[in-house]
Amino acid sequence: MIYESLYILTKKLDYFLRSTSGLLDQTEDEAILGNIAFADNSGDKKYPNIDGKVVVSLVSLEEDATLKNQKTFIQKDGNYQKVNPKVYANLNILIASNYPEEYTNALKMLNRVVQFVQGERIIKYQDNPLPELAGIDKIKSLEMNMEMVSMNFEQLNHLWGNLGGKIIPSVMYKARVVAIERDAVLSTGPAITAIKINNNKWN
Repeated sequence: MIYESLYILTKKLDYFLRSTSGLLDQTEDEAILGNIAFADNSGDKKYPNIDGKVVVSLVSLEEDATLKNQKTFIQKDGNYQKVNPKVYANLNILIASNYPEEYTNALKMLNRVVQFVQGERIIKYQDNPLPELAGIDKIKSLEMNMEMVSMNFEQLNHLWGNLGGKIIPSVMYKARVVAIERDAVLSTGPAITAIKINNNKWN
């Protein structure tokens, strides 16, 4: 679900950027899902070329502690199944406007990124299903609440220092909440309909 969430976000962002830039007719994506840490290696054939792109990168993943206490039994076909609770995760996403030779354009594209999220704070999958995901995973629905993360100069310097590159015009968002689960049933049993105590039956 992590990949699918970022993929849906990137595709929606790409459509918005191309539509607001008058580039809907072009086949090349304006926003891509990639690792911005490779920005300095774009000239190397071993690495993907991400120059002249808005790059969506996952920086970190954290569990939402407020949603940890979930039910572990679900009812299905008249029986009860014991399952592990879902993991609800928040994604810290860095969106970088990587136009090294066009700084003014980088700022314009970054402004459009902020406009996109401001107009669509809740990214929903059901609103606009993507056929590209049909063969990847079965997704019934997906909803991410996008919240801008403000960083001071020290945090910003630390982030880009860990990424190993120079600071690029960018914005950080926290995407809440992505549910992650595996279709694994621990045990199955019928529902309890009666209790027997000392040979007496209580319904």
